[in-house]
Amino acid sequence: MPGGRPKKSLKCLPEDWPALILDIAREGGSDMEIREALGISDDLWYRFIEEEPEFSRTVKRAKRLCQIWWETLG
Repeated sequence: MPGGRPKKSLKCLPEDWPALILDIAREGGSDMEIREALGISDDLWYRFIEEEPEFSRTVKRAKRLCQIWWETLG
């Protein structure tokens, strides 16, 4: 039996994590703000982007929404 802590998955995130990510981005929130709201580390953030297609797609969309917010502001 392997030792150590079980690998975290998307199930460790709030149930509404996609909406949470997109809502923060729509208000111009940074990746750092999103990570804090999700309660995850930088390492887990980047692992999810690499290994979880749904998470990666959501983050890419969030980056576009955030950019639109800042461009509209400017």
